Amino acid sequence: MRHAKRHVRNAQADVDRGVYVHDKAGKITFGEWAEHYMALAEKRLARTSYARDRSYLDNHILPRWGKVKIGRITRVDVDRWIAELSEDGASV
Repeated sequence: MRHAKRHVRNAQADVDRGVYVHDKAGKITFGEWAEHYMALAEKRLARTSYARDRSYLDNHILPRWGKVKIGRITRVDVDRWIAELSEDGASV
């Protein structure tokens, strides 16, 4: 029982810090998650908005993050990537 309570406290702390990833979700790649998200987005976004987002995803985001498991992506990784894009003059 003590172990379970500790696990819940740790998970809540991760949620509060914005770093919690469910165990199952952390095992899929960002690309797999993005494709699922885009399938849903295609139904709810305007055609031009979907095309814009798809272009950003295909040309900028998936080349960097597509094969990375979600559980391995940290806020620091994303901040560093954004800084690199800014240095290169690219934009997402």
